[in-house]
Amino acid sequence: MVAMSADPPISEGFVPFCGHRMWYRAVGDREAAGKPPLVLLNGGPGVPHDYFEPLAEWACAGRRVVFYDECAAAIQEDLHRCLPGSEWVVFEQSAHLPHFEEPERFREVVEGFLGRVEGGAA
Repeated sequence: MVAMSADPPISEGFVPFCGHRMWYRAVGDREAAGKPPLVLLNGGPGVPHDYFEPLAEWACAGRRVVFYDECAAAIQEDLHRCLPGSEWVVFEQSAHLPHFEEPERFREVVEGFLGRVEGGAA
């Protein structure tokens, strides 16, 4: 059992991945049983991860949350192929802020993904 914390640990840095260099920030240092990490890739250069920051609160409930920046559209398919079990979702009605422009669909996509990877427990 992972102890829940109001102030989960935070680490950040750069990692090489699929031939690219990616900035990351991880909130939380491990996951509670049945709660895989939530990895968030933003939409591209010049669009930081900031709009995802409210999701960091999920780390307080035992789910590590990992943010990545500078995931250009040109490399998103490469990253998707390198991440087993990943899903690549395009928000056709959004420019750069799907959580703001399509909030209901954004939440539905995130919760649906978490439900699938957790075996139905979102």
